[in-house]
Amino acid sequence: MQTLSFGFKKPEDGDKGTIFFPALEDNIQQVNDHDHNGTNSKKIPSSSVEAVTGTIVPGDWIETVAGNVWQEQVTVPAGVDLSKTEILFRISGGPNDGAQIHPYVRAFSTTAFIVEVNDPSLTLTYMYVS
Repeated sequence: MQTLSFGFKKPEDGDKGTIFFPALEDNIQQVNDHDHNGTNSKKIPSSSVEAVTGTIVPGDWIETVAGNVWQEQVTVPAGVDLSKTEILFRISGGPNDGAQIHPYVRAFSTTAFIVEVNDPSLTLTYMYVS
């Protein structure tokens, strides 16, 4: 029996049932338990993860009644559960391009949220992280 880099067991010629079946059982358990953290399995590169993103552009912001605060309501795509999801915001364009910011965000419903900022010239890209 050969043990591979992440602990999986590879049968070799001549391995009998008394060796083969416990190794098969171990491999099945490891497949069930792995988390792609680089320790018990290969890491998944970020280029292989399809992100769900959206953009809010300056023309989308609506000034609130209070003034000096602009907001945008965002509808969440199907399959995204707001109660189990973090939303990251980054500035798109300008001298702070790519900078992460933390605007005021509040739930509007189970399928929508409202983002509030004090600068209506911002273009924000947001990404859902589960």
